Amino acid sequence: MIVATFGGQLVWPTEEFAGMAVLLRSVVLLLFTLAMVVLMNQRSARLLGEQQRLAQEMRAGAEMQELLLPAG
Repeated sequence: MIVATFGGQLVWPTEEFAGMAVLLRSVVLLLFTLAMVVLMNQRSARLLGEQQRLAQEMRAGAEMQELLLPAG
């Protein structure tokens, strides 16, 4: 592969660079997708934990209400 400079920019042979550019773009897209999946999984786990905590608080509040307020 021959690399030359033209006006301060690197110039690669077209065919080789085009193939590498497609591969690089695919790898970058794959890494971006993987990062988004990881972030969404973390957010989902955090939200699930928060929902479980709030459900427990609601159950505890309902139990206290039953104990403090007369039935019927």
